[in-house]
Amino acid sequence: MGTLRRTIGKLNCIEINGDAGTKSPQAAVILCHGYGAPGDDLIGIGHHVLGMEEGLADRVRFIFPEAPISLEAAGIPGGRAWWPLRVSDLVELAESGDFESIVRSIPDGMDESRDLVLEVVHQVCEETSLPLSKIILGGFSQGAMQMADVVFHLEENPAALFQMSGTLIALDRWKELSPNRKGMKAIQSHGKMDPILPFVAAEWLREFLLESGIEVEFMPFMGPHMIPGPVLFRLKELIDEVLDGGNSD
Repeated sequence: MGTLRRTIGKLNCIEINGDAGTKSPQAAVILCHGYGAPGDDLIGIGHHVLGMEEGLADRVRFIFPEAPISLEAAGIPGGRAWWPLRVSDLVELAESGDFESIVRSIPDGMDESRDLVLEVVHQVCEETSLPLSKIILGGFSQGAMQMADVVFHLEENPAALFQMSGTLIALDRWKELSPNRKGMKAIQSHGKMDPILPFVAAEWLREFLLESGIEVEFMPFMGPHMIPGPVLFRLKELIDEVLDGGNSD
């Protein structure tokens, strides 16, 4: 299993392939990391999932884009962000119960980052000759929100939207775009004890997706802001479904 660092579109990315390079994969997974994490934060997911089955890495390509904003000046060496924010503000909102105030917000910088991730998605499709129906798009925390915005701006449904500890933002815009995603599959996980993005906001996201005609598989767990093992196992199952020809809309 090989790891390659390269530029896709305008973003630095990490790519995990089989030892032979996986020049013609049968499926791909693109995951965006969370706020404050380095660009390689989620690569353990790729290694773990591909290691679940011998030869899987020769059929599936994992790509991890690095967010464009450096947080060096904010005192987080190596940390990156899709758009500027203060985690302390999120915690205060969660504690006050006033989290609804950000549901309709479109954070400054999210549109610019979305366009950069869209470039990655389109270049991966071009390089691999894979249709979007063979590409799983997802992320964790801020990266989950960023990828959701990407998905709502696509011309067709991806294989699935994989949301790990994300939340609902840009509600009015997503509502306007959501008819184009009717019938899409979404898998959403969230901790019931999350102190950063409260569980109730995850439930709002689930309700919005369901109301939009999106098929949602909700995976709540008893834990904080994290990615538990069953979520990784579900990602492996999802990859198997895509390889077997499921979700070929």
